[in-house]
Amino acid sequence: MLDISNLKQAEEARRRSEENYRRIVQTAHEGILVVDNAARITYLNARMAAMLASAEEELLGSSIYQVVRPEAAAELSAALECADNPGGRTVELEFLLPDEASLWALLSITPIVDEPDTPAGNLLMVTDITDRIQMERALRSSLQEKELLLREIHHRVKNNLAIVSSLLDLQAMTVGDAQLSKRLREGQSRILSVASLHEILYQSVDLGTVAMDHYLQLLGEQIAETMGQPKGLTQYRVASAALPIEKAVHWGLIVNELLTNVYKHAFGPEDRDRQITLALHVAGDGYHLEVADNGRGMPAGFDPQQSTSLGTQIVLMLAEQLGGRVDWTSPAGSGTRAIVHLPAQEPAA
Repeated sequence: MLDISNLKQAEEARRRSEENYRRIVQTAHEGILVVDNAARITYLNARMAAMLASAEEELLGSSIYQVVRPEAAAELSAALECADNPGGRTVELEFLLPDEASLWALLSITPIVDEPDTPAGNLLMVTDITDRIQMERALRSSLQEKELLLREIHHRVKNNLAIVSSLLDLQAMTVGDAQLSKRLREGQSRILSVASLHEILYQSVDLGTVAMDHYLQLLGEQIAETMGQPKGLTQYRVASAALPIEKAVHWGLIVNELLTNVYKHAFGPEDRDRQITLALHVAGDGYHLEVADNGRGMPAGFDPQQSTSLGTQIVLMLAEQLGGRVDWTSPAGSGTRAIVHLPAQEPAA
């Protein structure tokens, strides 16, 4: 007689192992799918059937592409073809459920290989991420609504400031006092420097920062128009830099005062070869904002710290708030150069 006890024990151990494996797979919290090389479903566990809201026998033998959104088929096909990459392949896609319901899932795809090294299909571990996708969409929708609201606020602020500027312009034209008219136009210019900032933010993709190259050139042209200066008089050499709104407002007001001062005091009626430069340089220690001209230069003994000019006081005050300093020079006694040195990080309050 042939003793087959060991063989029976081995078969029983294998049967128990397969039963345990089947029980684990069937009770797994994740959905499990097996597809062959033709993308036909050859196996799915109970969790996967429940996720797809269908009976197992309805899905067996059908193509997996029948249960995914048509627009996701190409992405799934590419993932199945490339699943033999080291570590498998993951993809997020939307399944097509009965009654047009939606199931978003994360698929972890691993190739199945028969001996000897023959591809036999793919194993798909499926995780339901519908709640996460819906939450992301809700957050994205809420963010878009807030961005639209913020853009509308910037637009309305710009329009309101433009109205105030127009009122000041009207008042300056009708007032009988030339000195008062001059002061009104200076106030108008300061208001427009802030209005132009809100106009840029209204049109910008990034509502949190201001592109200074665009803003400073727009501001310079606007100041020239307000001061009745010809277009193209000012040359711009402005490096690309993005600043938060609060800092950009300070910069805009500084440029407004410096350029306005040039237009008011740098040249006389007889000056023909007028040159004005607005430049922004980015350095390792921060930024260098420069306004220069080739006009008559600063008056002898000029001390900005002792100046009673409101514009000079505004420049010094704003630069100090940003943690910077201002240097005024008159090279070779011809022209004036104001350089505002601004650190990359403003000081703590």
